[in-house]
Amino acid sequence: MNSQPSSAEIVGYGANEIWVDVDAASAGMLVMSEVFYPGWNARVNDRAVEVLRANYLFRAVEIPAGASRVKFKYEPVTFTVGIGLGAITILALAGFGIWAQKKSGTSQ
Repeated sequence: MNSQPSSAEIVGYGANEIWVDVDAASAGMLVMSEVFYPGWNARVNDRAVEVLRANYLFRAVEIPAGASRVKFKYEPVTFTVGIGLGAITILALAGFGIWAQKKSGTSQ
C-alpha cells in the first residue's frame, strides 16, 4: 500500500471545459462528481483518453502516477452536426434566392 498522498485541484472551470491538476502517488482514476453525459472528451497530458462512467453517474479518467494536467471538454456530436446542417441550410437558401432573383429578372 502506498502511503504517499495524492492530490487533485481544479484550476479552471468553464461552461464547456474543466482543467484539473493531479499529483498521483500511483496510477489510478480521477473521478469527477460531475454527471456523466455523452459529448465529454478528456485529455491527460495532451493525450486523448476515454471518459469512463464511475458509479453509474459520474465521469472518470485513468491517470498515470505523478503530476498530470487533465482537461475535460464538452464537444457533443449533435452541436457539430447542427452547425453543419445550419450552414447547408443557409447556403441552400442563398442559392435559391439567387436563382429566384435571376429567374424573375429574365422573365420581365
